[in-house]
Amino acid sequence: MAALTVSNYLGMLRDNPDDAEAFEGLKEALASGDAARVGEQPVRLLEAARHGHERRGELQAVAWLIELEASLADDDPRFQAALLKELGRIRHEELLDDVGALEAYNRSLELKAGDDEVEMAIEDIQHASEKWRQIADRFIEEAKDASDATLKTSMLVRAGSLVWKYRDKGKAKETDKLFKQALKADPASTRAARLYCITLRQRDKTKDVAEVLMATAEAARNRD
Repeated sequence: MAALTVSNYLGMLRDNPDDAEAFEGLKEALASGDAARVGEQPVRLLEAARHGHERRGELQAVAWLIELEASLADDDPRFQAALLKELGRIRHEELLDDVGALEAYNRSLELKAGDDEVEMAIEDIQHASEKWRQIADRFIEEAKDASDATLKTSMLVRAGSLVWKYRDKGKAKETDKLFKQALKADPASTRAARLYCITLRQRDKTKDVAEVLMATAEAARNRD
């Protein structure tokens, strides 16, 4: 049986953008050096696939593909640095992965020293890791005083994200509470639902993921 190609694995990711095995297979295919498996223009294939996932909001797949694009951009350090910078932003803001974000940001700085935005992003993550409880509590208090549902949801999502990233004991219970409050304030908040589902997937709560997504989809569908 012929080994799967880059195009095959990209098709698998299109069908299931959270398929870690497809991502690992894609990495292996690219690393094989087999022209028949890699194709003539692998960077363009990855870029086109990434844009498709971006349009659909499938950000885990986007991050995986940016990582692979960066690995193929050795001949263009500035472009590689830009890709890693974007990878850091997505991991930090969209995937609740500050460890991975710092890795990407630091690699970007190695290629393009003195990038003020990257240096500031690193400082912000380091500050949050040290002061997460105080910052989260401030967001919770701001949410209590917020009369606007969108603002309330945003504050609760930011608090819940910090708790998930940095709390050790009891983080699941507090994370659930904050994200449920966020979705109660704005049931159609796709960002709140998506980030909450990241925490649920990491706990293998597939049924809860489905329930959150279905409820949010129904609320968003009925919004004027």
